Amino acid sequence: MFIMLGVRKARAVKTGKVNRHQAALDNRVWPEEVVKVSNNIANQFEAPVLFYVLCLVTYSIIAAVSVWMRGIVGHAHLGGLESGYGRR
Repeated sequence: MFIMLGVRKARAVKTGKVNRHQAALDNRVWPEEVVKVSNNIANQFEAPVLFYVLCLVTYSIIAAVSVWMRGIVGHAHLGGLESGYGRR
């Protein structure tokens, strides 16, 4: 994608569709074909970051529930042993 972006930008400058001095200050002067490739590259870096954040949140929730459940089961088990429940 970066090679395609470079080729399209070079073509736009050579054909005179864009002024390099204006493009250095404002990206909106690039032709639509250049903007599409540029947006594609930007989107490729945004989606994985959201995916990894979602995975981290899910992992944290599962770990917290697991610790909480171990605490409940552990206390219930100890409570049963201390009270003599189930012994004959």
